Amino acid sequence: MIKPDHTQFLRRLNDHCAQSLASAASLCETRGHRDIEVEHWLIKLLEPGEGDLLAILRHYELDVDGIWNGLLAAIDRLPHDLRGKPGLSVRLGQWLEAAWIKASLSGAHSLRSSHLLAALVETPPPPRTPEAGPFPHISGGKV
Repeated sequence: MIKPDHTQFLRRLNDHCAQSLASAASLCETRGHRDIEVEHWLIKLLEPGEGDLLAILRHYELDVDGIWNGLLAAIDRLPHDLRGKPGLSVRLGQWLEAAWIKASLSGAHSLRSSHLLAALVETPPPPRTPEAGPFPHISGGKV
């Protein structure tokens, strides 16, 4: 099976999202996972820093620690079958594409974590754990 090429979307990531995706790849590799999953990237996007995601979740008064712990639990259940460098999972690629569509429709020239969140809310590849998925409580149009 030929994996889709997401290079065009990856080039559109702002610095914060690109750095967090690189950190997610390291997390994935450290854990011995074959693919970088949505959960790996969300964990890294939730780390304190410059991104929109933490500010948005706090605005909606969501339990960031609960989401974080749910995401960690989800990646703990992933199989450990790394052979070589990890690649993007199908789910993550679909999420990235949906986020770019949201960003481009809003006239943005780069992909921000707010676009990723809006895509996750409106066209989700849902996180693998219910504890990490309170995102439907957020309106994609308000992100």
